[in-house]
Amino acid sequence: MEALELFWSGGASRRAILSDKSIDPVERLRLHFQKLTNVLATNKFEVGCLIGNFSSEMSRHPDFQDRLARIYHDWSRAIENCIDDITAAGRLKIQATPKVLAAFLVSAWEGAVLRAKVERSGAAFEEFEQVTLTGFFA
Repeated sequence: MEALELFWSGGASRRAILSDKSIDPVERLRLHFQKLTNVLATNKFEVGCLIGNFSSEMSRHPDFQDRLARIYHDWSRAIENCIDDITAAGRLKIQATPKVLAAFLVSAWEGAVLRAKVERSGAAFEEFEQVTLTGFFA
């Protein structure tokens, strides 16, 4: 649990960009996911995301399940707030609420992490960005 807490708190600066109003909101999302991808690329896509790793291995344990659920909620909420800014600017291209879209982005990115680990490649992240950031936002 301590490792999970250190991992989550260590990513605060990568999440902080989501609320930086001096940056275009679509660019904030792109930068957020790019920073996450860069961390994985540094490790040659071998280790994945500790949140996703623990989700697949430890979620049957109630303490981990509860903490992971709160992490996903908090992460999704930070993304949702950024998407609210995108929506307010009239730049949302699809019919989805910011809440649903934020949860989807987290899930899709974590799926890309799993593929990247298997393929030892960043191709899944390129596809993620092409479909989500280019396809969902103007």
